[in-house]
Amino acid sequence: MKVGVFGNPFYNLNEAIEKIISVFDYVYISKHIGGEWTDEQINEICDIVISLGGDGTLLKCAKKFKKPIIGIKIGKLGFLTFFDISQIEDIKRALIDGNYYLDRRDRLKIYINGIEIDSALNDFIVNSISGRGLDIIVKFGNSTITSFYGDGIIVSSPSGSTAYNLSAGGPIVHPSVKAFIITPICPHNLSARPIVLPKEMIISISVKPKFGKWRISSDGELLKECEGELSFSVELSDEKTSLIKLSETDDFFDILRKKLNWL
Repeated sequence: MKVGVFGNPFYNLNEAIEKIISVFDYVYISKHIGGEWTDEQINEICDIVISLGGDGTLLKCAKKFKKPIIGIKIGKLGFLTFFDISQIEDIKRALIDGNYYLDRRDRLKIYINGIEIDSALNDFIVNSISGRGLDIIVKFGNSTITSFYGDGIIVSSPSGSTAYNLSAGGPIVHPSVKAFIITPICPHNLSARPIVLPKEMIISISVKPKFGKWRISSDGELLKECEGELSFSVELSDEKTSLIKLSETDDFFDILRKKLNWL
């Protein structure tokens, strides 16, 4: 089994990398964290990729690699990183024995001028750079779903519902639900509320700033800096991100209780 390793260089990953090398026979370390292998080589050679870091690192990993991902938590947040480095031998044993489960997470895709320019596991976010508000209209076909003036909007997948969407007052949606969420960011009209939409819908979002620049981000990374009015479309993608888990019955609600400090 050939294993790629990607991580967040902000952390000291030496001990974790040494542990992975001692457990797996064929390990390919990304140049991003001081190794010798490019993203293209890891995509071509490896069977799986290990992500070392927090959820943000895993999101970057999911953009770069089209392989099943093992998320090992080194950072603070861990809704998507299910394991600690101490479990690496158990993970290898489960992979060899076939005692693992692929949690196939839905992704979103975004179109500008009819051209698909990116996909995201968690979310696309629109917000102002100038600090001034944006006029935003969300439509499905010729029907207006919502319109408001505010700081921006989040389009989130179920996986991303526990990220910025949750902080902005959006709902938590189970990852198995085939849907996506639109959540206004600090709308000036209090009637603008989050909405959960079915997977079949393709929505168009028109953004018009009063003045100044605004941006579209994809999974925390700048996708496009904009000036003036622009429309784009978002829908649920056929593409999936596969996260490796040791059990199909891992309790999503148990993760919520731990991460959100629910009683």
